[in-house]
Amino acid sequence: MQREINPQLFQQPKNESGQSSALTPTSKLIPQRIESDLKELSAQVHQLRTQNQMLERKVEQMHLQNQDLSTKIAIISSKTNERKVADTKIHDLIDRHNTLIMNFENRMTHMSRIMNEQEMKLYNATAALEEARREIARLRPTKSV
Repeated sequence: MQREINPQLFQQPKNESGQSSALTPTSKLIPQRIESDLKELSAQVHQLRTQNQMLERKVEQMHLQNQDLSTKIAIISSKTNERKVADTKIHDLIDRHNTLIMNFENRMTHMSRIMNEQEMKLYNATAALEEARREIARLRPTKSV
């Protein structure tokens, strides 16, 4: 299949009198073309303006959401800091309590050791007293005879 070029593409259009003229059709086509281009451009401009307004509204909404989120983050951050401070205080109290308990246990161990020593001294003193009584009891009958 051979390709053929349309011969009408290269002919100049004819005016009303049947003569070909370059000025008459172009002078009519240019304003129509410009007018259609202007309509097309104004439609595009209108569409871009509406899109721009929508984008501006969305930007404003996002800005408001960002402010809300920033406020919420600040509140959560302050609550977290308060909890950290409270946890630190509680931890310090627990450490102090554990130290007091250890000191008390040490004192109790020391007191227990002292009590054991005192018991041993008491048993020794009691044993010595009993031995002294036996010795006294043994020596008494010998004196009376």
